[in-house]
Amino acid sequence: MEKRFLKRFFIGLGAFLGMIILIVVIFDPFYHYHGPLGNLKAVLEERDYEVAGTLDHFDYEAIILGTSIAENYNTNQFLENFGMQTIKAIRASGSNADLLYYLERAYKSQDVKRVFYFVDYYSLGSPLETTFASADTNYITNRNPLDDIEYVLNKDVLLKKIPIQLAYSYVLPYDEGEAYSWYATKEFSQQAILSRYQPREDFLEMESIEKMDEIYYQNIELLYEKILAHPETEFDIVFSPASALWWDDAYRGGKAEQYLYLVYYITEKLQACENAKVYFYQAEDVAFELEQFMDTVHFSEAVNRDICDKLAEDTGRITIENAEEKLRMMYDRVEEFATQGIKEYYPDVTVR
Repeated sequence: MEKRFLKRFFIGLGAFLGMIILIVVIFDPFYHYHGPLGNLKAVLEERDYEVAGTLDHFDYEAIILGTSIAENYNTNQFLENFGMQTIKAIRASGSNADLLYYLERAYKSQDVKRVFYFVDYYSLGSPLETTFASADTNYITNRNPLDDIEYVLNKDVLLKKIPIQLAYSYVLPYDEGEAYSWYATKEFSQQAILSRYQPREDFLEMESIEKMDEIYYQNIELLYEKILAHPETEFDIVFSPASALWWDDAYRGGKAEQYLYLVYYITEKLQACENAKVYFYQAEDVAFELEQFMDTVHFSEAVNRDICDKLAEDTGRITIENAEEKLRMMYDRVEEFATQGIKEYYPDVTVR
């Protein structure tokens, strides 16, 4: 009697767990096994859980690659402007190594025709190792099927993610092009950015180019090698606008010349690559329009749209022929802001 009960219990338990696993595998809200089935939409709201799967299983021709500064682009606009199905590969606060790992993963499943790499100084100065192994999401990215148990028997996936997927697919409005976008929940205004920045009182000596951390050059070399290895892909390397307050901090901290030299170095390095272009939107007026920012580096969705249009028009490109002029102009504007213009926003701050 007792053995029969235990047998039935374990059979029932196995059937119950098997049903849960089947439901998760069919709906697969993290797209670990396949893309959306039937009329389900590609509901992308859990970036670090979903990017790897979408790279493996979605159909696309182009990739938006970058940290959180690239998160608010709408892929539908890229489809309209460039005629290519575009997907986001975002790693917020990610390293250059993380982003290049995503790119290499994409090459294993798709013929990637174009890459829009929105670089930032943080990722270029990050370690050369990827950060996935130490992340909570490692079971999704590591390609180890034994770790899938954390996914297929995950209570939150079953009770939260799948219902959300169904709701956005059949009941609530959802724009698939807005994948991972968060701008609608944030305030972009002069008040917002000023509340998140306090100028340092001292001015450090400007650090020379010769003292540039070697890690920057190593990361650029990794990017260069990736571009050379894929001549079939067109690479747009984009420096998006950081705010004037970010540049104020760079100037006061003695880093402004080094940061601008990095742009020159990348431009010079990639001129040998026929499949690469560099775009520099740091010197655009928007960098000094503080109302377009929520903090010193994250800008409004209107700026995202404007940059996408400018890329399509091939405006804002920096070349070895115009680099010195563009970068000198930017340095002069930064210096003027840090030594004079910032008084408009912080009347009591120390200036030279």
